[in-house]
Amino acid sequence: MNFHDLSLKLEVKAREVLGYTSRPYGKIFDADSIECGHFAEVLIILLRIKSNYMCNNLIDIFIEKSKPYLNQSGSALDLCKAHELYNEFSEILSSLQFGC
Repeated sequence: MNFHDLSLKLEVKAREVLGYTSRPYGKIFDADSIECGHFAEVLIILLRIKSNYMCNNLIDIFIEKSKPYLNQSGSALDLCKAHELYNEFSEILSSLQFGC
C-alpha cells in the first residue's frame, strides 16, 4: 500500500466522523489535501472531534507522537511510520464514542 492509498482510507474515516456523504473537495479532509501535507493534522482533528474535545490521555500521547509529522507531505513521510500512526489513530478512534 502506498501513501495515496492511506490518504484515501483516512478520507473515508473523516467522512464517517464528519457525516460527509461525498468527497470533501477543497477541505483538509480530502485525500489530495491529506497527501499534500495534512496527514497528521487530520488524524489529530478527527480524534478531537470524536472525543467531543474532552481530555483524553491516549489522544494526548498520540498528539505528542504526531507532532514531528505536522505539515509534512505524504512523500516526506516514512510509509511505515505513516501506517503506524494511522493504525494507532484507528484504534483510538474506534474506542471513542460521541458525547463521552
